[in-house]
Amino acid sequence: PATPRASPPASPPAGGFAPNEERWERRSRRKHEDECEARLLAKYGGKRFVDEEMGYTICDENLEWIEGEWCVLAHRDGTPEDDFDAYVINTELRRMIAETPQRPRRAAAARRSGA
Repeated sequence: PATPRASPPASPPAGGFAPNEERWERRSRRKHEDECEARLLAKYGGKRFVDEEMGYTICDENLEWIEGEWCVLAHRDGTPEDDFDAYVINTELRRMIAETPQRPRRAAAARRSGA
């Protein structure tokens, strides 16, 4: 009988977010270094997700170092701009992001610049 093969990794969805934890990411989440924060921000910054029927957008300017690991800061839709909730970067966060339609990156940048 034929031996089953492992499935190839899934392609990123149309929004471009692959919900898998990349090799570099596992190490970077637990290193309190600027380079690690920058790489994680490049992947997660500006992404949207829904948690318990509430929409959130992840801050694209900085992360928060909490109890030995980087966490994203997420702004809940309809709340003051400086009101953030911290979310651990894990499988559940990646799943929520992958399931949520994303805005184009240019639109996010234009909002920040006031355009």
